[in-house]
Amino acid sequence: MSTIKKWNYVLSGLSIGLVFLLLFLLFHSSQGHLDSPELPPITDFPVSSINAIAINHSTDSIGLILHPTGIELLNQASDGYSQQKLSALVYKICHLSALRIIHPSQDTDYSLSQYGLDTPSSSISLIPAQGETMRFYLGNKNPIDGSCYAKTEHDDTVYLISPDDTSMLTQSLSQLRILDLYPPLAADQLEKLEKLQVTCDGRTWSILRGADDSGSLYHLSEPVQLPLDWQTAYKKIMEPFLKLVPDTFLSDFASPSEYGLDHPSITLTAVIDGNEYVSYFSPADGDRWYCMSRQTSQICSIPAGLVSFMTQDYMEFLSNSVYSRNLADISSLTISKNGESQEIHISGDGIYLEGRAGNQVYDYQMLADFHKHITAIPAAGLMESSDIVNTAPFMALTFTLRNGQTDILEFLPVSDRLCAISVNGNIDFLTYTSVLRDIVTYFEAFTGKSFDD
Repeated sequence: MSTIKKWNYVLSGLSIGLVFLLLFLLFHSSQGHLDSPELPPITDFPVSSINAIAINHSTDSIGLILHPTGIELLNQASDGYSQQKLSALVYKICHLSALRIIHPSQDTDYSLSQYGLDTPSSSISLIPAQGETMRFYLGNKNPIDGSCYAKTEHDDTVYLISPDDTSMLTQSLSQLRILDLYPPLAADQLEKLEKLQVTCDGRTWSILRGADDSGSLYHLSEPVQLPLDWQTAYKKIMEPFLKLVPDTFLSDFASPSEYGLDHPSITLTAVIDGNEYVSYFSPADGDRWYCMSRQTSQICSIPAGLVSFMTQDYMEFLSNSVYSRNLADISSLTISKNGESQEIHISGDGIYLEGRAGNQVYDYQMLADFHKHITAIPAAGLMESSDIVNTAPFMALTFTLRNGQTDILEFLPVSDRLCAISVNGNIDFLTYTSVLRDIVTYFEAFTGKSFDD
C-alpha cells in the first residue's frame, strides 16, 4: 500500500472521529452555562408525601397508586409486576437530579423546540397528598449516550439528565413486569439451589447439590455420576445460571407454538428451596432466544449469550480430572502394575500432613504436589459401547480413605492412544495412555523405586 493511501486512511479515520466529537459537544453544549457546583434538583419529594404518579409516554401510559404496603397499578392488575422495579421508578421520579443546566429560564436566545420540549415525548406528574400536582417533561434523547433534555411545567429552564435516569424514566409498562424465570438468587444464596437439569436437543445433563461421597459440593448426576470442582462448576454453570434473566417481555397470552416453545430446543429445570421451576427456550432470529416459564406462561426474549452455557456438552463442565479426592481424606495410596505394587501412607492434618513410603518421609508441600499430579486424569471422551474391551487392566490405583472406604481406579487399554477408566467398576470415560505413563513416572520419582517393564 502506498504512503499516500495510508495517509488517506488515517485522515478519513480522524475525520469520522472529529464528526462524532463535534456531535457530542454540540449536544452537550451549555451555550456558555457551565456545570453548577450546587445544581438544584429537578424533583425532591419524600415518597411518603406522594399519593399517585401519572406517566404518559408517546406509546403508553402508566398510573401508580402509592400505598404504605406497596405500589398499585391504576386500571391494571398489579400481579406480575415487580414491586422492586416500581419502587425504584417511584424513588427516581421523586428524587430526580440534573447533570447540568443547559439554559436557565431567563435566557431568551433559545427555543424549546430545539430540545424536543415544545412537544415532549413524556410527561410525568407527581400528585401529592397535599398541595398542587408537580409535572415535568422529557424531550429529545442524545443518540450517542442516551441522555435526555427535561423541564418542569412552570419553568422553562432546560436540564440535561443522565442516560441511566433517562432509561429508568422512559420504561414501558411491560418493562416493569417480573421477568424472572425462577426466584432471583444471589451468589451467597446458592445453597438454595438443590438441582439443575438441562435438556438440549435431546441430550440431558444434571447436577445435584449436597456433598457426595467425594466431598464435592455439587456433583454431576446425569448422564454420569462425577464430582465437580467447585471453581469450574461456579464459573461454567452457577454464574451463568444466576444471570439467566430475560430482558424483554413479549406476551402473556400468545400460544407457545408461535415462538417454537411447544417443542423447545432447551428445557431447564431448577429445584430451589424444594420448589421446581421449569423454563423453555427456543432460538429466535439474530442473537436472541425466546423463553417461557411453565409457571407463568409468560413469553419473553433473552440474549443468546446468556443461554449459551446450556448449549454446551457436559464434558465442558468437567475440571482437570475425572476423579477427585481431598488429600486430607486419604490414608494410603497404592499403585499396582505388572504384579508389583508401591504404597504411600498419609497421616496428620492440615499443613502437618505427611507421607511415608518405606523409610522415606515427605512433608505436606511435597505430598500435595504429588497428589495433584497423580489425580490429574483428564477425560479424553465418553466411553462408548463399541470401545468395550475384555483385556486385563494395564494399571490400578487404590485410594484407601480415612473413613474405611476404598476407591479403585483401573485403566484398561482401548487403543495405543486411549484407555478406559474404571472407577469402582463403573466405566464412563476414556483418558490418554500418556497419562498412565506420567502417573507411573511420578510414583517412581516420589518413592525412588522403579517398576519392572
